[in-house]
Amino acid sequence: MQGRQGRMLDQSGAVIIVTGVSLMLIMGMAGLALDLGHMYVIRTELQRAADAGAMAGARALFIPKLGDVPQCAAAETKAWEISQANYADGASPEISTPSGYGLPYGNWNWSTKTFSPGCFSGVGTYTNAVTLRASRSNISLIFMGVFGHGPRTISADALAVMDGVGELLQGASFVLALSLKRVKQGPTTIYLSPYYGENGGWYAKAPDKPSAGLLTGYLDNPQNIPAIKIDEVINLSNGEMTSALKKVANYVGKTVWMPVVDVNNFNQSAKVLGFTVFRITEVVSTGSPKYIEGVALKTLVEAPGNLTGPGGPDYGLFTAPRLAH
Repeated sequence: MQGRQGRMLDQSGAVIIVTGVSLMLIMGMAGLALDLGHMYVIRTELQRAADAGAMAGARALFIPKLGDVPQCAAAETKAWEISQANYADGASPEISTPSGYGLPYGNWNWSTKTFSPGCFSGVGTYTNAVTLRASRSNISLIFMGVFGHGPRTISADALAVMDGVGELLQGASFVLALSLKRVKQGPTTIYLSPYYGENGGWYAKAPDKPSAGLLTGYLDNPQNIPAIKIDEVINLSNGEMTSALKKVANYVGKTVWMPVVDVNNFNQSAKVLGFTVFRITEVVSTGSPKYIEGVALKTLVEAPGNLTGPGGPDYGLFTAPRLAH
């Protein structure tokens, strides 16, 4: 009897010990989960703050002050302001430049995926990106702190880009191309006859060639105009195409997006260099010469991301800001 009672006491003691250890493990796992969950929430909030700041900074490089020279100081100020307005763990994050970037602004190359710090302008390489790091330091830990792990610093990086359009998606382009020499030059006349000048003309994406029927079809159904990007070949023409020209009259007062080519003769093929903005002001479809008058806009125009791709030169048509990483 006593043996049985002894065994029962031993078993009860073992159960108590196992239960105690199990409770400690459960509490430890709960504490660890709480710490990890807390850090994950803070990391998510910091990423949101970094993304918002970088996007706002990228837009501030050019907007609201439109021009050829990026507004680098204003972009940095706006990036910090917006990022700090997005709280993480109940407070404004600390803002800095990610290590290895040198400056918070520079040029992002979409082809090589590289960032070159600096504030510069130019057709080829210009400042188009803003980067920042949002951090919170001295984040207290509950469970991990018991085991000697001190307060943590949590950070999130973002890099946002606003640059020239490198691609117009289907339905975004117009049926005319503009000469490089007329980009951002203000009032421009596109004569549709080979002896009046070479400011611009009709285009069709190779292998198609511009014809009155093709162009009229595109003007009636602009959503069918093919997507086009830098370095693709287009076929040019400055023939009168009267039926198509009459359709262009419906665009008077409107702004259109056009590929840019560097040619002296619009009756040939050429590679697309980039994309620009043109406001049509008058169309003359009778008599001789026939022509389209407009304004090659000197100021930047922002195009929706769902209609454009990035990576082009500064010809006046820019993509909306987007995160590079």
